[in-house]
Amino acid sequence: MKISEHADRTEHLYGIRAEDIHRWIDGFFDYSGQGHNETMAKKVDFDPYSHRRFRHCKEALAEAIQEFGDKYTSQQIKDVLETHIRDDYHGYLPTRADFENGSFTAKYHDTSHHAQLGDVLDESELADYFSGLSAVQSEQDSPLSRFGLRIVLPTISAIILFVTAIIYLILPLVEASMVGQKQQMLKELTSTAVSVVDRYVEMEKRGEISLEEAQRKAALDIKAMRYGPENKDYFFITDMHPRMIMHPYRSDLTNQDLTHYYESEKSSDFPIFVELVKLVESSHEGYLEYLWQWKDDATITAPKMTYVEGVEEWQWVVGTGVYLEDVQQEIDHLESTLYRVFVAITLGLALIMFYVIAQSKAMEKRKMRAEVALHEAKNRYKALVESSNEGYILEADGKIVFSNTRLHQLLGYTDTELKSQTIWQQLFSTAEQNSQVLEHLLKLFSHEAEPNEFEAQIVTKSGREIDIILSTSRIFLSEKLGHVISFRPIVRKVYGASFHSMTASSDYRKTSSSIVADIEQGESHSHVVESLNRLTDLIREMIAAGTRPDHLRRLIGQTY
Repeated sequence: MKISEHADRTEHLYGIRAEDIHRWIDGFFDYSGQGHNETMAKKVDFDPYSHRRFRHCKEALAEAIQEFGDKYTSQQIKDVLETHIRDDYHGYLPTRADFENGSFTAKYHDTSHHAQLGDVLDESELADYFSGLSAVQSEQDSPLSRFGLRIVLPTISAIILFVTAIIYLILPLVEASMVGQKQQMLKELTSTAVSVVDRYVEMEKRGEISLEEAQRKAALDIKAMRYGPENKDYFFITDMHPRMIMHPYRSDLTNQDLTHYYESEKSSDFPIFVELVKLVESSHEGYLEYLWQWKDDATITAPKMTYVEGVEEWQWVVGTGVYLEDVQQEIDHLESTLYRVFVAITLGLALIMFYVIAQSKAMEKRKMRAEVALHEAKNRYKALVESSNEGYILEADGKIVFSNTRLHQLLGYTDTELKSQTIWQQLFSTAEQNSQVLEHLLKLFSHEAEPNEFEAQIVTKSGREIDIILSTSRIFLSEKLGHVISFRPIVRKVYGASFHSMTASSDYRKTSSSIVADIEQGESHSHVVESLNRLTDLIREMIAAGTRPDHLRRLIGQTY
C-alpha cells in the first residue's frame, strides 16, 4: 500500500493520518546522514539496513514511541504501527524472528493486497508434492506439443498470411490504382481533343467556315496530336454508323464501314467500334478494353484500353487509348521486388526461429533437470517425513491440508478424517490441560498467538489416550501463513505415569483380548497399527508390575 493509503486507513479507523509515522515505518536509512550515524552508534542486535526487519515488526513499537512520543500518544502510535504492518502482511503482525529465520521474505510484503491468495496446497498439489508426480507422457509423443513446433507453426502461419495478403489484396489494389490513373489520364487527353473539335463546330455555326472544311481541318488537327513517352500515342475519330473518319496509323480504314470490324480476324464476338458507339449512345462517354495493333507495328497486337467521348453536333466519336503493357510491367516489377523482400524476411525469420528453437531446447533441458531434481527433493522430503517417529499436521488458516502416515498410525484416523473441521475437538481429551492447548491452537490459527510447545493428551479413534508433546511452528507457503504441528508421544521413565494409567491390578489378559478384538474389527491399516501400539503400553505396565518374561512372550505371540 502507498503511504497515502495507509494514512487514509488509520484516519478512518482512529481519526489520525500520521503520515510521518507511516513514512518512518516504510523508510530506508540514510546511509550517509545523521540518522545513520546515530543508529550505528548504538549497540543493536539486528541489521539496521534491513528496514522491514527493523520496522515491520512488533519490536519497532518502542522506538516508534521514542521517535514520535512528543507528537502522539503511545496508544495512537501503537494503533498506527500495528495497522500499517497488518495491512502489509494480510492481517498478521510479524516479529523480528519471522524475518531472521528466512521464511518470512520481502516478496510476501510486496504481494498485491487486492490479489486473491489461493490455498497453500489443494488436493492435486498435495498428491504431487507428497506422493510424487505420476509418469507424465513425454512431449515427444505428440509433434504438436513440442516447444520448437509451437514456435514454427505460428511463424509459418504468419509467412503464409503475409504472402496471401500480398497476392490477393495488395497487388490487386495496386493494379486497380494504376488502371484508375490511366483512365483519368485518357479522359483528360480526350477532353482536350474534343475541345479542338468544339472550336471548329463553333466556327461552322458562326458561318466562318463550311461544314466540310471545318470537319477536314478538325480531323487534320486531331491527326497531328501525339502524346506518350515515345510520342506515338494518338487520337482517332469515327462517326455513329460507325465509319472511320480518321486514324493516323491505319489510313486503310479511312471511310471504311467498321460495323463488322472485330477484335481479331479469327473471332466474330467483339466488334470494337460498334461497342464504342454504344458507349457514346448510352452515356456520351466510356472505357473499353480490347486487343489492338502495337503502336505503328501492324504485326503485333497488345491489350489496350480506350476512352471515347461523343461530339453530338457532328455525330462524331473521338477517342484515344493506351496499352496496358506498361501497367503489367509495373505490376511484374512490384511483384519481383516484393518477392525479394519476402525471401529476405523469410530468411531472417528462419534464422531467428532456429535461434529461438535452439535456446528453447537448452531451456527445456535445464527445466527437465530442475524437475528431476525437484521430484528427487520431494521424494526425499516424503521419505524424511514418513520415516519420522513424530506425527505431523500442516495447517493453513485452521484447515488441515496434510498429515503424515506416522500420525495416521498413532491416532487410527485416515487422512480424510483428519481434514474434518471438528477433528480438533475429537483429538483432545477432556483433561484440564487440553483446554489450554485447544485455546492456544484456535488463537494460533487466527494469528493471535505465537508458536509454542505444550504437553497434552490426545485420544485415538479407538478411545485410547496418549500423552504427547505438541509443538507448533510458523511457515509460509504460496505467500500464505500456515503452521506445522508436531505430535511427539511421551516415553516416560516411570512406566504407567500417564494421565489415566492402568493400575497394577489390571486384567492383562482381558486387555490383550480387547486389543485382538480391535484388530479384527479394524477398518484400515492405520487402525490396526494404532491397536498394536496399545500392546506396547500393556507390556510396559506388565514389566512395571514384575510379570515373568515367559508370560510376556506368550502375550506378544498370541496377539500377533
